[in-house]
Amino acid sequence: MPQESIYYAAGRLSIKQREIMDASRLERLLSTSSFEEAKRTLSEIGWASAEEADYEQLALDRVAQASALVRDLSTDAKVTDCFLFKYDIANLKMLLKARCLGITAEHLSSSGTVPVEKLRHAVADHRYKELPEPICKAMEGLEQELITEENPLLIDVRLDRAMFEMIFEQLKGRRCAAAVAYFQARADMLNAITLLRVRRMGRDEAFFEGVRLPGGAIAEDKWADAFADPERLPELLRPYGERVMDAALAAVRNFAHLPGLEKAMDNALLAIFTKDRFDVMRLETVVGYLLAVEREAGAVRLVMAGKQNGFDMEAIRERLRDLYG
Repeated sequence: MPQESIYYAAGRLSIKQREIMDASRLERLLSTSSFEEAKRTLSEIGWASAEEADYEQLALDRVAQASALVRDLSTDAKVTDCFLFKYDIANLKMLLKARCLGITAEHLSSSGTVPVEKLRHAVADHRYKELPEPICKAMEGLEQELITEENPLLIDVRLDRAMFEMIFEQLKGRRCAAAVAYFQARADMLNAITLLRVRRMGRDEAFFEGVRLPGGAIAEDKWADAFADPERLPELLRPYGERVMDAALAAVRNFAHLPGLEKAMDNALLAIFTKDRFDVMRLETVVGYLLAVEREAGAVRLVMAGKQNGFDMEAIRERLRDLYG
């Protein structure tokens, strides 16, 4: 049961937020000359001990701890759980794909709303009644479809659509406008990326409509127009800022620029919550903490992987997303 005081939650998180890496500490980490120096620097700024080498697992653990804290402190679990469903869905995707391949799924996340072992048993037993209804329905449908075709794309599409349906249903009547704006924007942005990828694959509009996510703010007929003429896509994304529009235009004209569009979109999504980070009377501060830790963990993983593989500083920097705050 959620606790009732947003002031208590904000007070606890204001202390925890001091531990999150800021831009200056990230720049210090980025400026190191080698992987070994980066390890020492990461230890010095308090992120991990110099002896710990598995930064992928450390990042997962850090996000899992933040997720657990957010669930403890949330004054409205229906809202904050929407930001954790993606971990449940990612786990289900990995478990189902691993079962199809006859292997064991590894590195499952404990950051979701459903215990990992419960998901593991559900997929192994083909029984989903104890999962949320939209997910249960999607998994049962997938089981029928996978009998004739073990298609990884089908798994992704069915579960992503179910997740967004569940999110928007759960957000009805909740008092967190930023959460609704965030998921509407996320649906639109993912659909824009999907449109470009589907066209790159040489598939038709009907295929795109089959994989397009529900719940966005952009009208269905506008997506049809943009599929026929991708030059219209930047204008569709105007509500999300000039950087997103410019990145979309670059990606439309040269598919190699798609990572730049993904980065611009990620930054625009985070900005929905950064503007409210000092308002201790709103649930946005709790969600913001989770997003901050996720962004920090992603940055550390990217920098450490880059250092380990010998990438130069600027190559790593251009892939980094904005930090929270």
